[in-house]
Amino acid sequence: MPGIGKRFVYVLRSDSDPERHYVGVTSDVDNRLEWHNHGPCGHTIEHRPWSLVVVIEFPSEEHALRLWIAGPPDPAPRTLSAPGASPTTPPI
Repeated sequence: MPGIGKRFVYVLRSDSDPERHYVGVTSDVDNRLEWHNHGPCGHTIEHRPWSLVVVIEFPSEEHALRLWIAGPPDPAPRTLSAPGASPTTPPI
């Protein structure tokens, strides 16, 4: 059933343009990173390859989306605060 299970908010850094970052939400971090680096389309094609910088696990999709939606636009560093997560400043 969609929406059930743990979700991850992740931050990617472009290896070809280290000032470029991408933030997303997924249930499978390894598969999603593979898609960003080899998939056929999307916002991340032009700045491949990508590396994981931060991964934060949440108990549900709802909690992960609260953090993902609340963040300021890239490339500003984020102060992360959402239910189930400790406030942090990721090193991006």
